[in-house]
Amino acid sequence: MLKKGIDVILLYRVLKDQANENAKTVTYQTEHSFTMSRSSDSTPTKDGNVQSTGAIEYDFSSTALYERGSETIKMLYDAFMNNETIEVWIVDKLDKDESGKFAAKYLHADITSYEETANSEDNVEVSLEYGVQLVHQDGYATLSQEQEKAVQYAFEDTVKKTPEG
Repeated sequence: MLKKGIDVILLYRVLKDQANENAKTVTYQTEHSFTMSRSSDSTPTKDGNVQSTGAIEYDFSSTALYERGSETIKMLYDAFMNNETIEVWIVDKLDKDESGKFAAKYLHADITSYEETANSEDNVEVSLEYGVQLVHQDGYATLSQEQEKAVQYAFEDTVKKTPEG
């Protein structure tokens, strides 16, 4: 079975709010791109080239249709305006483990670009670009029934973080 984009969704939370809020989805996500790369340097030696590679670098962006009254889009806009770090989960809704959690990439990011495109003939789109901090973590995340049915660091889960764990 092929992995399809409609089954991979993004969830968000402002990092400072992890004790008070669950992660949220953006309704009408249309696409996202998550690219990882490393710079590479070659040093010629008498025995052949020796490669050295740099740290992982990310190119991460997303686009969604702008839903009027969306609390999540407002949260992301405010995070951009206030230069706040957000948590992002890239969740595959069809990759579930035995405990019922879903395969996910978890990362801390800053929104480096916020764009609203308003063509007279189309819906308004919100496009975001992210600056990923450090290296993302792979793990398994909880989705609420609502999130699971949506159309579209140490690993942290999507539920509220409490002192008990």
